[in-house]
Amino acid sequence: MNRITPSRRAFYCLIFLIASIFPTHVQAQMDTNQHIEYLSEINLVGKGQQRDVMMLPEIVGTKINAGKKNSLVVLDQVNNVVVNNSMRQILAKVPGIQIWESDGSGIQIGIANRGLSPNRSWEFNIRQNGADISADPFGYPEAYYNPQMQAVQRIQIIRGAGALQYGPQFGGMVNFIMKDGSDINKRFQYEAQQTAGSFGLFNSYNAVGGETEKVHYYAFWDHRRGDGFRENSGFKVNTGYGTYSWKINSKLKASFEFTHFNYLSQQPGGLTDAQFKLDASRSFRQRNWFEVIWNIASINFDYTINEKSRFNLKTFAMSGARNSIGFVQPPTIFDTVNTSSLSHNNRRVDVDQYRNVGLEARYITDYKIGKSKNSLSAGGRYFRGTTDRFQNGKGDTGFDYNLDILNSYPTDLDFLTTNVAFFAENIFRFGKNFLVIPGIRMEFINNTANGRLNISGNNELKINDQNKTRQFLLPGIGAEYHIGQTEIYANYSQAYRPVLFSDLSGNPTTDIIDQNLKDAKGYNIDLGYRGRVKDYLFFDVSGFVLQYNNRIGLIAQQN
Repeated sequence: MNRITPSRRAFYCLIFLIASIFPTHVQAQMDTNQHIEYLSEINLVGKGQQRDVMMLPEIVGTKINAGKKNSLVVLDQVNNVVVNNSMRQILAKVPGIQIWESDGSGIQIGIANRGLSPNRSWEFNIRQNGADISADPFGYPEAYYNPQMQAVQRIQIIRGAGALQYGPQFGGMVNFIMKDGSDINKRFQYEAQQTAGSFGLFNSYNAVGGETEKVHYYAFWDHRRGDGFRENSGFKVNTGYGTYSWKINSKLKASFEFTHFNYLSQQPGGLTDAQFKLDASRSFRQRNWFEVIWNIASINFDYTINEKSRFNLKTFAMSGARNSIGFVQPPTIFDTVNTSSLSHNNRRVDVDQYRNVGLEARYITDYKIGKSKNSLSAGGRYFRGTTDRFQNGKGDTGFDYNLDILNSYPTDLDFLTTNVAFFAENIFRFGKNFLVIPGIRMEFINNTANGRLNISGNNELKINDQNKTRQFLLPGIGAEYHIGQTEIYANYSQAYRPVLFSDLSGNPTTDIIDQNLKDAKGYNIDLGYRGRVKDYLFFDVSGFVLQYNNRIGLIAQQN
């Protein structure tokens, strides 16, 4: 009697696992009477992986990635210390990415590609677990909050063609996937990391997590502080996060998560070229401070309708603030004691407050045309965001951080964004190797702006009340052709970028706003070849065309 040895049994299990994960590449002869089922989505954490950057699967959950230029960064495999959010090192193997480092500890991360501006990643749609985390994706798309990288499991990056599924922005989408405890395999686990570095850096990361048959959870608290490499550049950062997932039954799973983030940093100010050449670490600003407070909550439902169809519903809300106080004159003007008042000059106070709510619903199903299995993904989105902006407040003459002002804010503006969108993409499979993925997105946007720009005596300089409603139809198409373990891919996708709030509220004494400003429109085209050669070469070689029309800028004129 022949027996299956343990080693051979392990080999068979490995082959079965690979076939389950990669059904489009590995096929097995099966009994025609055998029942076939599509399993619901699971979180697979590949700690045994030896690559830190790879391609996204064709379908993840309810989202289609086929035919798109994309990257998946696995944080466990990044061969760098991620304590100080060094995004330049974390994304080092993702081609075409540019990084701005605004500080020495990764508090403000600026990511861009294709020659676009990295300013607080505002050319990307920035998300955390699929929920928007920027101030306002349409009116003020700057990401003041960035998650602590020790708590991030993966980073998904989809280039320009991501506009069809995720909304505006020519750059595409970046999604931070947080740890959720699904890989811990025990009821309770405690994790602590204490890190010290140069320039007074200290980071304390503490987390708990676990899972049972029905539940998995994860929570962390991170505190980071440092002095910075320049004078007057100290900072304190606190980040808290918690997620709880409950498998209600075999078809329905619900999860809740909450994030709190706040930091306070001293701003050392700019330098002239001559000052920088003399000593780049010098600072001539001791009274400048910057504070960010961010709170994000989301509820997520995953429902497996049947073996071919799945549905996802995500609701999210954000409450945040961006505050600053300081002496903001050019670096050629020193912040010294005023000889007439025998004290320093009054500082300027600016305050932004953000309140956003949103909902996204997505559905995906597999269906057949003849013998070919095709996949349709469709969904809708609702978003409402408010921004209250107070600027040019007359602050005190002191040195510490506070938001005290001597009278009312000269600039007091209210912005509102409402957005409704519908989108759909379909994978048509022609044989085993050729895929065509057409898609479409319909956007409805309404922006309103009102308030005052300045106060002159008893008179208010009002902003022209803005109420702009517009619609966009964004078509796109992608394709893939598989050649062994490699593939040729291409895509075309239209994109746009709405007029920003800052474009509608320039300096009333020096700037004139064109009342006929138009939203930026254009498209992305990709053509590339990617894949692997055995286990020693992983590659993605591509070219792109980015057309960016109606890009808003400044024209200097003498009057």
